[in-house]
Amino acid sequence: MKIEKYSDFNNQEINEAFWQDIKYGLSKLGRYKAGGKIFGKGKVTKQAQAEVEQVLGHKITPIRHIKFEAGRCEVLWKKNCIATGLAGAFLEPLEATSIHSTAVQMLSFTLEFLNKDKAKTVTEHNINSYNRQVADVYESYKEFIVLHYQGGRKDTPFWRYINEGSTITDYVKEVVSRCEYKVPTSLQYQDTMFKSYWGGVSPQLWNWILAGLGILKAEVAKEELIISNSYNEGKFIYEDLVRHYNSIEFDKNTFSIFDHTHEL
Repeated sequence: MKIEKYSDFNNQEINEAFWQDIKYGLSKLGRYKAGGKIFGKGKVTKQAQAEVEQVLGHKITPIRHIKFEAGRCEVLWKKNCIATGLAGAFLEPLEATSIHSTAVQMLSFTLEFLNKDKAKTVTEHNINSYNRQVADVYESYKEFIVLHYQGGRKDTPFWRYINEGSTITDYVKEVVSRCEYKVPTSLQYQDTMFKSYWGGVSPQLWNWILAGLGILKAEVAKEELIISNSYNEGKFIYEDLVRHYNSIEFDKNTFSIFDHTHEL
């Protein structure tokens, strides 16, 4: 939907209001900028538009209502055809998962399976292996996205619906439960999606989100570092990073993560 006023994008109060309950993205399109509200099936277009207009304080002209179904093809390589990018899957529109997964698919195919001889490329083993590998990567993305919604908010109908538990997966429940007494690592999850797939979501990324949501506590991480004799090493790395970033002229808010890291 078109946003008429350029100043709308420079208003911190409005932007913060958007992020409170509106999934919002913007891009520069020619002579104007555009933004969008992402909403679930239970909300009609006019209701979504009214919420945006209430935040902005003026009427807007919707450009297009784009519907999408999240998911992936059960088989992405069949015979001599491979479905890559949007032809094979789509998860969500806010992050670059589609761009990243497209690159992962193409690199995986060209580096691991492509051969100068067509007969040596299009084999049953290659096809099955590729389909299994890419499916695992997409499943890891799905679980990782689900995790982002486990912050416990209950202040709007959307977040109350999320907290009913109908959208959380058994796997994410397991990871959250583990965080009560241990930092999740790939070693604990050899038979699950926490295993590090090439191109997938690494345990480190999971732990950053878990910590940011307040699910992974500093005292749990500190205890585990002490048990593994890694506490002093971790403290040294942290202090070295602080010295490094303090030597560069950046906005201190950019590195607010250090304010939480020091609790370890």
